[in-house]
Amino acid sequence: MSRSGECAYKPSPLIMKRTLLSFAILSIIAFTGCSKEDEDNIKLATPSEIRLNFEDEFQIEATSTTQITYETDDKFHSVVSKDGLISARFVGENYIKLTNATGSTDIKVIIEPEYTLYETPSTDWGASKIDITDKYGRPDQTYKNTIGYNSYSNKADLLIFEFDENNKLRASAVMVKTSYGTDLSKFLDERYMYYGTNDTSTMRINSIDLFSATTSVISILLDEIYWQVIYIPNEVSRSNSTQRNDQINMMYKLLTK
Repeated sequence: MSRSGECAYKPSPLIMKRTLLSFAILSIIAFTGCSKEDEDNIKLATPSEIRLNFEDEFQIEATSTTQITYETDDKFHSVVSKDGLISARFVGENYIKLTNATGSTDIKVIIEPEYTLYETPSTDWGASKIDITDKYGRPDQTYKNTIGYNSYSNKADLLIFEFDENNKLRASAVMVKTSYGTDLSKFLDERYMYYGTNDTSTMRINSIDLFSATTSVISILLDEIYWQVIYIPNEVSRSNSTQRNDQINMMYKLLTK
């Protein structure tokens, strides 16, 4: 009897043993389950985010009890071998997915530029003239369907935008000083894929193939003072390229007179 007059419950030794045994079995099962799951997970020694430059390589360090496969979500920025060797391509970012029999994990890859001659002008094809002037301010010159700005950057001081008959953006151009010609080539090489060269210009695109590209970038040695870099929509036909170049060149003359 307890002091209050009630009977105190006292479990029998047999019940105590069964209870302790049940707890022990559950603990073993739980421990074993977690341990097996941990063994099956991909163990990643590489950081979940890595930063590289154009044409750098980086080996992913990962282990698993089952085979790991590697896959990139955007081959324009980086590719990865079957053994996890990342090859950096063009400036931007993408993800590498590691997958084994039980799950997957991602590594973010950021391709950083080494050359920063100027900020890439707007290539928001179809943006209105108002959208552009809201972003870049009041133009220093206007000629037909083009507007121009002085003092864009220390190394590329002239910026030009050309619009269609509906005042929608269809070309952007930057004038880079010829003294930075070598840097300009490297600046463009780390951002765009080389497509071809003719007698007067070099063309690059913003994709791994012409059909998926949205922008073509054409560099031309304009004169002894400037390189001209023109950004145009990839689908634009060549039939009006002469007219476009004439307007951009006229704007260049107005900005430099």
